[in-house]
Parts: sequence; C-alpha cells; structure tokens
Amino acid sequence: MFEGFKYPFQISAASGRVAEERDYEAYVKGLIRQLLLTRPGERINRPQMGGGVNALVFAPLSDANAAVAQTTIHAALTEWLDTIIRTEDVRVEAVPPSTLEITVVYLIRATNERRFLNLEVTE
Repeated sequence: MFEGFKYPFQISAASGRVAEERDYEAYVKGLIRQLLLTRPGERINRPQMGGGVNALVFAPLSDANAAVAQTTIHAALTEWLDTIIRTEDVRVEAVPPSTLEITVVYLIRATNERRFLNLEVTE
C-alpha cells in the first residue's frame, strides 16, 4: 500500500495530522503540478528546481513563447521527475489574453501506465 502527502498540502480534519494520499496516480499528478507551479529559486535547498509556469503567463503570449514554455516544462519534468515518470509529450498553447493551456503526457514508471495532465494557468 502506498502512502504520501496530499497535494495541495492539507491537515486531516478527522485526525489533526498531515493528510495522506493513498492513490499513487493522484500522488504523481500532484508532484507534476508542484513542479510546474514552483518558481526556480523558490525552494531553499533546491534553487534550480521548478517549472516556473506562473511566470510564463506574464510573458507576451505568442507561439514562440509557448514553444519556450514547452521546452522549459519538458526539461524540468525530465530533470526532476525522471525516476518517477517518463515524459512522452508536452504541449503548450497560448490562449489570449493571458492563459497557457498545458498538456503533459507521461508514463508512470512503477505501473507502466500512460497518463495525461491538463493544466490551465491564467494571470
């Protein structure tokens, strides 16, 4: 049986302790979201960690910047989560005036199952 922390971080109302995530697939999806939404420099002991997606929303929305975001996200997933997932595809679409639609296709290494994560980030 798997046990990890829930994302976003929560305290269980029933026990008063840290809420646990028992679904490994949901745990992996939470790790991906955490990585993408963490700004580089935000983590004290790992200052290079992060996808920095929130900052990308403030860049001018264009196909060129969407391509940069796609490359940045793929590199972050590969660098920080490669032991847990194999990143198969990352697609980023800029939707004016201030939205990034991100799709990540990945394989969970422990179960060999292909999954998708859709994330919409707005200003």
